[in-house]
Amino acid sequence: MSDKVAIGFRVEPTKITYSIVKNDSSSNYEIIRTDKINVTKSQFITDQLTLLRSQVISVIKDYGVNYVGIKTMESNSQTVNILRCYIEGVVIEALASLCIDKLFVGNIVQLEPLLEMKRKEIKSCIDGASYYGIDSTIKNKVTRESILAAIGSLKMISNDVEKSLESFKQIKQSDKKESRRS
Repeated sequence: MSDKVAIGFRVEPTKITYSIVKNDSSSNYEIIRTDKINVTKSQFITDQLTLLRSQVISVIKDYGVNYVGIKTMESNSQTVNILRCYIEGVVIEALASLCIDKLFVGNIVQLEPLLEMKRKEIKSCIDGASYYGIDSTIKNKVTRESILAAIGSLKMISNDVEKSLESFKQIKQSDKKESRRS
């Protein structure tokens, strides 16, 4: 099995933070790059969103990414920033023009089953604890959220493989039962 490359996004009204994460066949995660795309100051929001879309597509193509995670706003957020919602939508829409194998879009609650972590552990990781190779030298919480989103999209693959293997085992057991009856 070859290395898988994912990108995780975490949107803010002034920038998009992204992280490129590689996963090898032994379930090790390597952070290739963390960076941000700044929202330009423009008179028209449509110009801002058009530029952001182009930049997102460019980053994905540059790294040969096939797996994408987008950490969205929490459902219990006290304030909803409309520009953040617009930008999250543009990132999702940009992916429609690309060949993406897996896409995770969600908040911490939706990351829990993928990362096989409880909410408290995820919060602890965002606050600075080391999990999945995210070392404590990465201090920025938004960057850490983007890394977890990327890992979440990669974990979707292993969850699919596990489900397929489980289905295969069930079919195999069913076939054995059938052959015993014959």
